Amino acid sequence: MISVRWRKILSGLLAQPTAPFCEEAVISHLRGWAEKLGPSTQADRYGNLLFGFCRGRVARSFQPWVLTAHMDHPGFVARRRRGREVWGRFYGGVATSYIRRGAKMVWFTPAGPVRGVVESARFVKSTRDHDVRVRLEASVDVPQGTPGMWDLPAMRIRGDKLHSRACDDLVGLAMAMCAMEEFIRGKQRGKMFLLASRAEEAGLVGAMGAVRSGIIPPETAILSIETSSARHGGVTLGSGVVVRVGDRTTTFDPAATQTLCDLAGELAKRHGNTKNFAFKRALMQGGTCEASLFHQYGFPTAAVCIPLGNYHNQGRRGIASESVHLSDFSCGVRLLTALSHHSANAGERRLRKVFDRSWKRRSPLLGNR
Repeated sequence: MISVRWRKILSGLLAQPTAPFCEEAVISHLRGWAEKLGPSTQADRYGNLLFGFCRGRVARSFQPWVLTAHMDHPGFVARRRRGREVWGRFYGGVATSYIRRGAKMVWFTPAGPVRGVVESARFVKSTRDHDVRVRLEASVDVPQGTPGMWDLPAMRIRGDKLHSRACDDLVGLAMAMCAMEEFIRGKQRGKMFLLASRAEEAGLVGAMGAVRSGIIPPETAILSIETSSARHGGVTLGSGVVVRVGDRTTTFDPAATQTLCDLAGELAKRHGNTKNFAFKRALMQGGTCEASLFHQYGFPTAAVCIPLGNYHNQGRRGIASESVHLSDFSCGVRLLTALSHHSANAGERRLRKVFDRSWKRRSPLLGNR
């Protein structure tokens, strides 16, 4: 279903522990990947990473894409320890009923993983996070700032589905990495950027930092990549990559979205059947993603996602692994790869022609009623 190289990228990234403000393992992994592959690397003062690659000359009118995905997942951050008890905070949109006594988690300390059980949790209204008290299996040092995650497998493939403790958004980031690697290993001219942002689950903190730091290249368009809850979008796992027209907060740039839809339609015709490429256009309103922030700050912004099961580890009977369909992942990589040589403003030119033709046909000023 997916190539060996794509699977290696997935497994390597999903093995990294992460939580809002504690993405150091993911950052280190990305830097190592970039050193081997060769894209330029830049970091801002907020810890966001930007990778870029250009091959050949591109026209002045060409508007390249900045693929963006976040490096964190809802999780724990340690604050202090006494004996076998650790006090910390849980960041991320998870219902209070899931963060309950007896829930199993693991701290990723410098000395190795340390398992624990949630003893108590208190919802903090002002931040919408949870203060937690965790009892460790053994009296081991858990330094302040240590990331913690639910005690679930990093990656497990069963049939056509991938299950992980952190699909959102490491799978989205892996899609972008696979696309950039395909572009760099290929021969077609074009230009592509990848922005890996921090602390999205704590309130789009990294995306706001990227806007303030100026790390986003000028004259580019932004493509937000997510795994988004299938419950709130009218899509199912295995239905293909989703061109996301909006989220719970806003709708995105119509011209950039049209560019994606046009390109996805071309790919569907080229592959000839839905087994190789399938896509849907949908409003995924399960939450607010980084695209809303970038759009509000004036960047031409579009979004794609793949359907996600057990959003934020919220299963029917408690904490569970998130899941995505491997064919959706493959479709997403194919679409993102094609963007490297496809200008983001192509949809704008197409829409302008459509509107011009409509006006000339219908305008009463021209006597065409």
